[in-house]
Amino acid sequence: MTTIADMQREEKAPILHLKTSTIHIKGILAATDLSDGASRALKVAAHLAKQLHSRLHVLHAIAPQVYVPGGAGLTPLLQEIDIKHAKAALHKYVAKVPEVRVLKHEQLIVCEPPIEAIASVVETKGIDLVVMGSHGRGGLGKM
Repeated sequence: MTTIADMQREEKAPILHLKTSTIHIKGILAATDLSDGASRALKVAAHLAKQLHSRLHVLHAIAPQVYVPGGAGLTPLLQEIDIKHAKAALHKYVAKVPEVRVLKHEQLIVCEPPIEAIASVVETKGIDLVVMGSHGRGGLGKM
């Protein structure tokens, strides 16, 4: 017979049993677009990093912008301003996630398309696991 107390204990118990696993994950990358869906994924990444004694890297990629019509690309000054604002936004975002605040982690801002940014960080930082959430759109938003 299962009681309500048993069910509540089961809900609170961690599902992961990775401490006894032979898997050794040194680096975890949590890629985020600063959305609520990504926040949930960041919490999972933090939990995994804590369980596995792994280094957590939090990445926010900002797509390069062309500021001048017909221009050759990004001006260094405007790119620097974008990166400064993105760093502040990422710091504020991560500060709202208690699971991450208590962990030693690195916050990264890259001015590249997200796919390229994730690939380059995985290669340069020796990431073993990438965690990311959905952009959160459903139903008509997907269309």
